[in-house]
Amino acid sequence: MNKKQIIRLVAKRVRKACEVFVDSDECEGYDFYKQRDLDCMCAVASDTLQKELRKSGIYAKFIEGKWFDDKDDEWGSAHCWLEWKGYVIDITATQFNIIRKVILTKNTGNSFYYGKGKEMSSRSNLRGWPKEQKPSRKLYKKIMVCA
Repeated sequence: MNKKQIIRLVAKRVRKACEVFVDSDECEGYDFYKQRDLDCMCAVASDTLQKELRKSGIYAKFIEGKWFDDKDDEWGSAHCWLEWKGYVIDITATQFNIIRKVILTKNTGNSFYYGKGKEMSSRSNLRGWPKEQKPSRKLYKKIMVCA
């Protein structure tokens, strides 16, 4: 199995775990509670996916950036995803009405993603993000119990 196949497999498993978690009572109190499209869960889901990929020897970068679904939109939406060797890995784009639950695509610079080099060395650097949307070890463990 090549690395892209491993990424897809792990991403599907983490996405499914996130979907189960958002419907659980354990999720109550978080902004993404009952959000089946994983709205408001991009940072937590990306952090969880990054940790799971590392177990397979795949070291993807956690990126905080913007999602632009309209070229005329000057602000975009705050969003997090992973990047690996020129690929975007996103398991929460469904919150932007994207049908695919797992995105693994070359980031050509003409996409919806604009990270401007904001690789996050620590999730605690997510300044301005609500506490109910920030990753933590506790959340990671709760989500992976659902896998």
